[in-house]
Amino acid sequence: KEDYGYNFIGVNGEGDEYTMTFQEVDKDLLKTFDLNSKSPVGTKFSLSYITKLQIEKDEDGFEDEIEIYTIITLTKL
Repeated sequence: KEDYGYNFIGVNGEGDEYTMTFQEVDKDLLKTFDLNSKSPVGTKFSLSYITKLQIEKDEDGFEDEIEIYTIITLTKL
């Protein structure tokens, strides 16, 4: 857990690691999994997520599209 979201490390088909950051987690999942603590670090999960586009204006008034990743299911492997 970081200030900007929840980081998960995955492994692609070639064995290379990558990091995905999820800005939001379904509130019911946070009741089941304490993702705000260090206890899940090192645990393997399977997860599903959705994305949504959010439009924000920057300091110059220009619109910026931001993609928000939200975890909707989480299963401990």
